[in-house]
Amino acid sequence: LLDEITTGFWKFALHRCRREKYLLGKVTVCWFSGAAVVIIAGSICAVPWIFHSLCGGACALMGMAASLFTNSRATSYFVPFLAEYLLVILSTRYFPDITILNPQCWISFGAVGLLLPLGVSALFAVMCWKLGRRRLVQ
Repeated sequence: LLDEITTGFWKFALHRCRREKYLLGKVTVCWFSGAAVVIIAGSICAVPWIFHSLCGGACALMGMAASLFTNSRATSYFVPFLAEYLLVILSTRYFPDITILNPQCWISFGAVGLLLPLGVSALFAVMCWKLGRRRLVQ
């Protein structure tokens, strides 16, 4: 989305659909592409792909929101990694009793563990929606 905004390509797409549909499509495709990457990699490594695909979608939306916020494509690559790394460090070194901070332990919470990546996805989807609407108006 950031490249389409900076090059002005989005102006040509908006002749075919409204801004809301355009943004909804971009956010949805971003989440599904992050989930699909994890599903493909998970099928090779035999990991629990449902949970990890939810986390992959959340990380993809986190990167999209970061790139829209900072106007830099590079932040979309390192912000999801940095966020997970900081959560792991905080939960293992400083708050070992609060295991819900550690994304690696979310799978052990059962149904609540599946809701955590969905909640993170929803939060970043709303952020992408708000940032994208503001950028597309300009």
